[in-house]
Amino acid sequence: MTENEAGSKPGGGETSTEQSGVKAPGGLLFGYPKGLFLVAGTELWERFSFYGMLGLLVLFLTDPVVNDGFGWNEADALRLYGIYIALVYITPTFGGWLASTKLGEQRCVLWGGILVTLGHFCLGGPAYFPFLFEKISGVPVHDAIASAGFPRGLLFVNDTMQADLAAAVERLTGSEAGTLVAQAAYVCTSLSFWAGLFFIIFGTAFIKPTVTSLVGKFYEKDDRQRDAAFTIFLAAVYVGAFAANFVAGTMGEKLGWHYGLSAAGAGMFFGVLFFILLRRRYLGDVGRYAGNRKPTEAGAERVKLTASERSKLNVIVVGSFFSIVYAFAFYQKGGLLHLITNAQTDRVVIGFEVPATWFLTISTGFFIALAPLFAKLWIRLEKTGRSPDVSQKLAIGLALLAIGYVFQLGAAYERDLAVDGKSNVLWIVATYICFGLGDIFFWPTMFAAVSRFSPERLVPFVFGAWYSVFGIGTWLAGEFGALAYDVGQKTVFWGILLACCFSAAALILLRPSIKRASRGRPMLSRADAG
Repeated sequence: MTENEAGSKPGGGETSTEQSGVKAPGGLLFGYPKGLFLVAGTELWERFSFYGMLGLLVLFLTDPVVNDGFGWNEADALRLYGIYIALVYITPTFGGWLASTKLGEQRCVLWGGILVTLGHFCLGGPAYFPFLFEKISGVPVHDAIASAGFPRGLLFVNDTMQADLAAAVERLTGSEAGTLVAQAAYVCTSLSFWAGLFFIIFGTAFIKPTVTSLVGKFYEKDDRQRDAAFTIFLAAVYVGAFAANFVAGTMGEKLGWHYGLSAAGAGMFFGVLFFILLRRRYLGDVGRYAGNRKPTEAGAERVKLTASERSKLNVIVVGSFFSIVYAFAFYQKGGLLHLITNAQTDRVVIGFEVPATWFLTISTGFFIALAPLFAKLWIRLEKTGRSPDVSQKLAIGLALLAIGYVFQLGAAYERDLAVDGKSNVLWIVATYICFGLGDIFFWPTMFAAVSRFSPERLVPFVFGAWYSVFGIGTWLAGEFGALAYDVGQKTVFWGILLACCFSAAALILLRPSIKRASRGRPMLSRADAG
């Protein structure tokens, strides 16, 4: 489809192409609405901030206090990782409801971006609060907290911690007089850290379901090009993730954890800035009003779901179950697999020790490189009627993750035999290649399914609800990762591998039912029931 065919002016004015089934207030670019690229760019920076933080969190939490880490044990760090990621995905139900009923997508994206930016700068508090107190009081607060010997991040200083802190202050100054100042600085660093997580969680609640919902609103329900649009959108997401692990990850590992965490916040700041400047031009009224209705329009009354809508929603319900499995397998990437890469993998390549966060870019790099090609492939296959359906794509994605864990089992067995307890770097590279390929089949398919099979008036809410179910999987990722320190890595890897295999097989068996539901018919026909 060319720009002239789509209805936009050759000069690129703010025209609408709604008559062709595509809503493009600012015209088209490469056959897609220009507003799609604004939305994708905003999400790019949001994902830059998210994945920048994600790549650093467990490393930062488990690093010793003397290195400005929090000094937590691995199991506790993985549990917080799982709970944090779960809340990031569960709270969008609230944000999606607000967008559908009160605010509209555009305002939710704006306020969500502001909260996420604020949250990331709060995460820098453990770095600047000790020096701020030190500058004001003259007490060597930073060194006192680092040498006291207890973990950071606790909200209350108990008697034992107070005694250790007093002893550290006395060693450094010859007097316990600065103990209260050191306590205050410690509590402020903890409050800043937890406040940062709080702001990011609730900022993501606003931005995550709504920015995704906006992508689908550029297309009519029956426009098959929305699959390709979501692939382009996710490619931008992965560009953000790719850049984050190089920029924020490298700064965090090489310069200091809080430099990396603050850099992640800077990314979100730029995303919010571009969205403010360009949203009127390239989005127009797309996602501007709650429920896609202007305030002057009637229709605020509740509309019951039709039988066809309920059947189509069942596709999302079934897909959500398998999203849980995919999520708890995939998000070991930032948890258990990340700790293994950091501590139990020989990362020296040609004399250079590769930072652990760089390996997180392998799967994102493969997605970026191949996703546009697959987007074109799906369009071409769709024209000939040979494109894989929802069930097939999801099953292939899960099967590819299972293959990735075959490689991790190989790495675990190698570590058992190695003198230094480390495995070859190629194991993790192969695993993340499988992750990248799996993502191409799974994520765009589920995003497009949620957008296509949701009633138009409920798209942001359904996206939020899907994310909340997905959050269960991310919570399980943290719990399963922590379990590896009790039952062993191989047991956990076998469990994840089998879960992915059984889920892929189940999707193939359910394929006829899912295809019926996607057409608005009951999943279980009379013939099946008999």
